[in-house]
Amino acid sequence: MTPPRSTRSRSPDRRDFLRAAFAAGVLAVGSPGSAAAAPAVPGRRFLCGNVPATGNPYYPGLTETLPTTIPGIPRAIINLQKAWKPGTTLTTYLLNGTADPCLPFFYDRIARAAAIWERYANVKFEFKIGPPAPDDCPCDLLTVNCLPFATRDGAMGVDTFNSLVGTDARVDDLKSRIPTMNLIFDPRVLTGLSGPELTSYFDGAILHEMGHALGFDHEHQRRDRPFKWKKPAVYDFFWDRLGWGRQMVDDQLDKFVEGASVTVFDPKSVMMYPIPAGIAEYEDPAGGPFETAGNHTVSPMDMVTAVWAYPPCQEEFAPLTTPPVLGGVPVAGRLAGKNVAVFDFIPPRTATYEFEFAGPMPVLAGVSDVSQGTRLPRARLEDVYLCGAAEGGGPGRRVVVSADLCAGNPYRLEVWHAVPRQTPVVDAFTVAFRETTRRRPASGC
Repeated sequence: MTPPRSTRSRSPDRRDFLRAAFAAGVLAVGSPGSAAAAPAVPGRRFLCGNVPATGNPYYPGLTETLPTTIPGIPRAIINLQKAWKPGTTLTTYLLNGTADPCLPFFYDRIARAAAIWERYANVKFEFKIGPPAPDDCPCDLLTVNCLPFATRDGAMGVDTFNSLVGTDARVDDLKSRIPTMNLIFDPRVLTGLSGPELTSYFDGAILHEMGHALGFDHEHQRRDRPFKWKKPAVYDFFWDRLGWGRQMVDDQLDKFVEGASVTVFDPKSVMMYPIPAGIAEYEDPAGGPFETAGNHTVSPMDMVTAVWAYPPCQEEFAPLTTPPVLGGVPVAGRLAGKNVAVFDFIPPRTATYEFEFAGPMPVLAGVSDVSQGTRLPRARLEDVYLCGAAEGGGPGRRVVVSADLCAGNPYRLEVWHAVPRQTPVVDAFTVAFRETTRRRPASGC
């Protein structure tokens, strides 16, 4: 690959950047043919490079501060102040055209991953190839770069993934000089990986960065995360693997996202970094080492949070006709033409509880603490705390939501079709409610 070139002596204005910067300063990305002799890249994983304190990505030379977030508003796992209006169409410009033979494949993977978020969040990604025209709306749009480029301040090479967070993409001064998202894939993966490994490489990166574009923050930077980093092991690991210095590691891993959490900690979130063995351990000394695999799809917690943050324009609730009774006896439920079925309850004991779903309708279900007084229709998402979620089911299959609940607290069970924005062919399910004896919540009540 051609060495990086720094061809611009000044930062171009927005139109210059979107129309000409790539032609002048983008490096050629090898095609599958030219990459045929490249070595295999087994176990490929991506890491996002967003700065947690402001949402700024690591762009060379970028010193601007994005709009601040008011302290105390929940950010983990989604920053409600930077969420788009439900129903928004995000015009998404794929800036690099189609000159490189790898790009159509990259664009197809981006569109497929965006469609996954669209199932749950009431937003639409409308893709256009090439930069926006001068008369395009400067507000609700994203600009995605897939090719390495260089400026006088530095270079962005392959395996660079970052994004502005939510409505930060509206900051015109920043968009005048940078894409709102970088998805700079290594073309060698097209010959070095195949099957599930190839899918994981693309889906994990795209879903993660599009999560940022919808306002989601990093899961591992919550204040209530149950683990701590082992230093200097974590510094050594990221220096050896990615060339990250201590400041970069601190910014990407150690700095906390400010504000309260709206869900329990979710190690399966697509917004969670992969954490290999040896660089983190549980805060509880009895917990031992902490590690997570790379997550390559949205988790049920991600799904429910997306539905909450981006609900249908008219959210309609159907109370369960026969509420579940503690003891595990299945009762019937239906959406009854509504968006979501609901059941409010107060557990008699502090324990771990399960809701088991069966029946013809595949479900997405979540159990939330509503002790802050949230009423229907939902008025204050920040007053809800998601305790457990699960997705799946359908004919011949069962799915279980497990949650640690406190005696005397009010909770709400919400049930959607597994694809909430799709009109279900069938809307019937059964749910059984029971207390388990496997464990009890250690704290929090």
